[in-house]
Amino acid sequence: DSACWRCVPERVWAYAIGGYQVIKKWLSYRQYELLGRPLGADEARQVAAMVRRLAALLLMAPQLDANYRSVRGKFSGEIR
Repeated sequence: DSACWRCVPERVWAYAIGGYQVIKKWLSYRQYELLGRPLGADEARQVAAMVRRLAALLLMAPQLDANYRSVRGKFSGEIR
């Protein structure tokens, strides 16, 4: 058995947090050489779910940025 992902958008594959590509980093901790076993079916499904979530996040990014710009500076940081 093997796992393979096709048609992962380049922007999704390249998506980084803290300077690390999210999917690449996740997979690097699950290499056969480290675990001594191939990815399990649940882990393969996790990758597919991660790809979908990152794609959705990238699609929402313009609206999230607009929302942030619309409220930026409206709060002083005080708890009322």
